[in-house]
Amino acid sequence: MATLPEKRVNFNPKLHISHTGGELSTDAGLVLVKELMAQLNFTTLAYQLVHFDDQRHYARYSNVSLLEQVVLQLIAGYPADLAATSLRDDPTFKLLLAQPQLASQPSLSRFWQRCDEQTITKILVAVIESNDLIKSSGS
Repeated sequence: MATLPEKRVNFNPKLHISHTGGELSTDAGLVLVKELMAQLNFTTLAYQLVHFDDQRHYARYSNVSLLEQVVLQLIAGYPADLAATSLRDDPTFKLLLAQPQLASQPSLSRFWQRCDEQTITKILVAVIESNDLIKSSGS
């Protein structure tokens, strides 16, 4: 019987994907999403392209970190704000986001308040440009 080889991911060298059992998660597919985000330099691009009207003096999470959490939660099918508190200590999300604890629902609600129309437009443009990059690299 053939087995799948192990595959290490670029965003976290301690993490590898295999089909040998062990600790499993219903959100394990997000590992591949996070790997794609790392390949596209999501964090770097977000810092360069997306600017927030941020008046916070003391911030536990950067806006880009919150954006990444929201993106992963939405892709996994969790409502962005409602599921945040229940996912705060989720081992898969903590591993993917490299955080000891994720942002809570109130933190994400305040994050959405800092997103104006221009911020959302810049996010959409970045997504479209990344999509074009993926299409052109596949040709």
